[in-house]
Formats: sequence, C-alpha cells, structure tokens
Amino acid sequence: TVFLIQSRCGRVVILCYRGTEPGELANWLGDAEVGLESDTLPLSDGVEKVRVHAGFHRNVRATLLPVMGQLAVALQGRSLLDHDTRVEHPLEALYVTGHSLGGAMALLLALTLSGSSIHRSIAHRLRAVYTFGQPMTIAGPLPHATDAIERKVFRYVTARDPIPALPPKSWGPFVH
Repeated sequence: TVFLIQSRCGRVVILCYRGTEPGELANWLGDAEVGLESDTLPLSDGVEKVRVHAGFHRNVRATLLPVMGQLAVALQGRSLLDHDTRVEHPLEALYVTGHSLGGAMALLLALTLSGSSIHRSIAHRLRAVYTFGQPMTIAGPLPHATDAIERKVFRYVTARDPIPALPPKSWGPFVH
C-alpha cells in the first residue's frame, strides 16, 4: 500500500509505503521471498545493476505505474485529490518514506527513479528517503550508481528491533 500526500501549494509530495500488515499472509510470503538468484535492478540506464530482494522489488513494481502517474500529475501542477484542479506550484520536492517492508520499498523506489532517464524529471526532485526499521534490501558490493541515493537515505533503527538484520546472511550478501 502506498499513500501520497501533497502540500496545499503543490510544491511538496510525501510518498509513504506501508509496512508489513501482520494479518496478511501475502505480505509475510513476499517478505521472505528473496528468490533463488534475487532480482536485479538496472541503474545508470542499464550500465550498472544491483541485486535486490525479489519480494520487495515485486511490490515496488506492482505500485510503480500508479505512483508515477500521480507524480506526473503533481509535476503538471495539478491536485492529487482532484486532477482537474490546479495548485499554486508544480512538484518541487519529493520525500519518500516507509516502515519495515515500506522502508525497503521506499529505498527501491528511489533507486528505480535514479536508475533510469525515463524517471529523471521525478528523480531530480527527490530530496530524501526516510526509513524506519527497514530490512536489508540490496546485495553488496554496491555499484557506484547507488552513491547519489545513499547520500539521501536516512535510516532509523530502534534498539533490539530484529527486522533491520534481516534477511539472514545465509540468503546472500545483503547490505544496508
């Protein structure tokens, strides 16, 4: 699940990914599905690639088209509540956040935006990614194309929270 919040003037959009819903078996199965080889996410228009958690990546891909459609509306200076209504300013700053599974999705969305020239108009507006209790999402070693996003990521971890230590090392070389 993803939520988009737009400032009244239109300049700022906050994109929030929901974490794992405790009662949803499909969420837990996706959380556990790293995949035999993991997935790869192209960066630098396919010049570099990074291995990513398959289940988290599938969730991002499932929401990508509607999210990009809404962000395009914000870029045009229209209201996300009523696309026929103009707002004072087009989108200038995008903040992405999420908790647990949502944090993993937030990071993968940021990498997706920055990894393709198709999304350049949105990627230039990405100011920061804030994650809370995010599990490891990408496999090391990290390619240089992740450097630009790394500077924008702010991870918050609560003491004794086991989720940021997942998936286990036996599933592959996942890193933060």
